[in-house]
Amino acid sequence: MTILTEEKTKGKIRIRLEGHAMYAREKDIVCAAASILAHTLLENFPQSEKTYDPEAAVIAIDIQDTQENRIRYEAIRKGFSLLEKQYPKNFKSRGEIQTEV
Repeated sequence: MTILTEEKTKGKIRIRLEGHAMYAREKDIVCAAASILAHTLLENFPQSEKTYDPEAAVIAIDIQDTQENRIRYEAIRKGFSLLEKQYPKNFKSRGEIQTEV
């Protein structure tokens, strides 16, 4: 299962994605979708502190908790929400950052 964790700490929002979705052996569409959303997240916040470890299946990013960053994150977050809704056995999110403005 892939798990998305969101938490707010000290003026930052930490977003962490870890694990494998295990939807299918060779053509895992859930893992592919989560990966592209995670890479989109990394590209949208180029100045942020990041961890990317494909061997451990971990991507994490700390973004400044500003209104602009929450707006930028919201579109990507909606994609993660759709994954969780459509594939609840393979993708789960924990913690919820209020991104509405």
